[in-house]
Amino acid sequence: MSKSRQRTGPGSPCLVLNASYEPINVITDTRAVVLVLQGKATSLLDQDRICAGAEEALMFPSVILLTYMAAVPRMRQVPLSRRALFQRDNFQCQYCGDRPSSLEVEHVVPRAQGGRNVWENVTTSCRACNAHKRDRTPEQAGMTLLSKPYAPSRVAMIASRGHDEWNPFLEGHNLEVSR
Repeated sequence: MSKSRQRTGPGSPCLVLNASYEPINVITDTRAVVLVLQGKATSLLDQDRICAGAEEALMFPSVILLTYMAAVPRMRQVPLSRRALFQRDNFQCQYCGDRPSSLEVEHVVPRAQGGRNVWENVTTSCRACNAHKRDRTPEQAGMTLLSKPYAPSRVAMIASRGHDEWNPFLEGHNLEVSR
């Protein structure tokens, strides 16, 4: 979720930090409340909403710290998926800049010309731009990409789904993208 469209209310995102303060995931605030109540996590930053139960009331957390070290698989890069691609490109056509209701996966170097299905060769496109480009490279079609495709880091993908208030917890954790 982009920083400009922050959600409040049930299901708001909550940043999960490992016991070493390493950002590892984003979950819903209701799941975070369950982890806090089970003693598996402590809240480091709260939202301005109260979760009231039969016997107890507490604030919905925005950032939690696990009380144990969770095993985190060390992937060299984020797996390529439609959802991750749309998130990386901020749900925007990378040719015209529009934000249509439906985006398409677009290969910069078309597969017909030997283009591969990798982060550095896929981007998002609206239907009109994709139809205009067809099976040509952007140069052949006379089109320019707004940003060069890249493989995002796991932490950068987590940060793109969050709030500005998470920044102190994300600093120093490989937010740089590998372009």
